[in-house]
Amino acid sequence: MGQNANPPTLNLDQKVTEGVPHDNRLRVTDDFLFSVSIVSGLVCIILAVIKFMLGKVLTSRALITDGFNSLVGGIMGFSILISAEVFKHEPKVWYLDGTIGVLIGLIILAYGVKLLLDMVPRIRQTRNYERFE
Repeated sequence: MGQNANPPTLNLDQKVTEGVPHDNRLRVTDDFLFSVSIVSGLVCIILAVIKFMLGKVLTSRALITDGFNSLVGGIMGFSILISAEVFKHEPKVWYLDGTIGVLIGLIILAYGVKLLLDMVPRIRQTRNYERFE
C-alpha cells in the first residue's frame, strides 16, 4: 500500500472539498440565485394579487385557483432565498429547503382536495339537470 493508505476516491473527494471554498464562481452563483429568487417571488406575488382581484370581480373559480398557484410560486421563490441564507450561516439546517418544499406540496394537496370536494355537488347538480327528468 505504501505511504498513502487512503483509497483514490477519498483523495479526490478531499481535493475537491478543499478547492470549493476558494472558487469565485460560488459568489456569482449566490448573487444570481438571490436575484432570480427575489424577482421571481415578487413577480409571482404581484400576479397572484392581480389574479385574485380579477377572479373575484369576474367570479372565476379558475382564475382564483391560478392566483393561488402564483402565490405558491412566490412563496417558493422566497423560500429558496431564505434557505440559502440560513444554510450559509448554519450548515446544520441543510434540510430546510426540502422541508419547505414538502410543506408547500401538502398545502397544494389540501387545496386540491378542497377544490374537489367543492366541485362534487356541482357535478351532481349538472348531471341531474342534463337528464331532463
